[in-house]
Amino acid sequence: MMFIAIPQDAFKVNPYADGARTIGTEWNFTDSYLTWVTGFLQSIFFVGFMFGTTFCGQLSDSLGRKRVSFWVYMVVISSSLLAGLTQNWMQLAACRLVSGFCVGGLSVINFILVQEAASKSAWVPLGICSSTVFGVLMLAAEAVAYCFPDWRTFCVVSTLPAVFGFTFYFLQPESPRWLSTRGRRGSAFSAVATLARRNGHKLTEKQYDAYIASEPMADDVLRNRTNGSFTDILTHPVLRKRTFVLGFLWFTTGFVFYCITLGAGAFSSNFYVAFAGSAISQLPSAPLCHYFMNKKSWGRKRTMTGFMIIASLSMVATFVLFGLKEMYGYRLLLSMTAKVGVQGAFTLLYVYTPELYPTTVRNVGLGFMSTMARIGCMLAPFVANYTVTYQMRIPYLVYSVVCTIAAYLVLFLPETLDCKIINTIEELYNRR
Repeated sequence: MMFIAIPQDAFKVNPYADGARTIGTEWNFTDSYLTWVTGFLQSIFFVGFMFGTTFCGQLSDSLGRKRVSFWVYMVVISSSLLAGLTQNWMQLAACRLVSGFCVGGLSVINFILVQEAASKSAWVPLGICSSTVFGVLMLAAEAVAYCFPDWRTFCVVSTLPAVFGFTFYFLQPESPRWLSTRGRRGSAFSAVATLARRNGHKLTEKQYDAYIASEPMADDVLRNRTNGSFTDILTHPVLRKRTFVLGFLWFTTGFVFYCITLGAGAFSSNFYVAFAGSAISQLPSAPLCHYFMNKKSWGRKRTMTGFMIIASLSMVATFVLFGLKEMYGYRLLLSMTAKVGVQGAFTLLYVYTPELYPTTVRNVGLGFMSTMARIGCMLAPFVANYTVTYQMRIPYLVYSVVCTIAAYLVLFLPETLDCKIINTIEELYNRR
């Protein structure tokens, strides 16, 4: 959306932009109308995303991770290509809604599919890597947008490489854990044997049975499959407090992250430089998060607080310098610093949140947190677009305030580093 509704003055520094169209120039939008439409098109994507995470996640529990993921991937490619053929913003909104639904579903299904095919020791590194890849692909999207600035061409060209994504479905077997919970032992063994063979090992059925007996995850899934409900995280005081704090943290990270990302054009006179800075700033967040959250002197709590304080201080400094045009370089540096903080917090939440909920309500809790983040994401486009269009600086003070509140609320959460994973609510109270 940032590139199909790119500010027209951004084309001044792009030699490939001669005659290029945006949705604003092609459909003759005024600045105020374009701001509203762009915000709506961004928000409608996150509306679809929110529903996609829930519906597709439940569907994959019934029909299988790989099968549902394959067909959802087909739909998202089709809707992305169709977006480049739309004739008005309402048709584009429909494509964005479908794309958001599919991307939301894929973000859940594929994350689980890969993790359930890996050992538990690889779960944290896999989660860390996913946030790094997001920053790399932002840079790739910018490269495509720079070479193909016309919005219709950009939609098509940026979608075509997704065809190579189908190789994932030929290489990745169905989740062995899902197959095991469905009583399909033969298929589960075949999937694990395939992965072992690629790692240079030969797995026998006897070894597989011994592995299953020592691995509690499959048993937990079977035993607790329907035990938890949303009311559990609200009726129990300990879980209710954690849900309130985590809900605000997820909302804040989603809101501030996308406000900074979508408002990148306000941080530099060169839109492409500002966007590249926003993308590059995400890359160090993952290794920093992984390093500090696993150090006993920092742990989850202090690392989360530190990231939020970094984002808060950077945004309040941006608020002070915003009106000074000669300070563009400092504003860009501050936005990159804030992005490191909020991206680090976002990455940590994906690790920290599951550790705070018992197994019986872990999926319910994580699903609710994802919803809170999407609410923040839905609000972000409108705030970011007004910041870029009208050069408003008040939002940066708002970002700083919510990050400061979030940093304070983290103090009410327990530390989970080196703590045993809790399976039931009873265990949660016994540990206290």
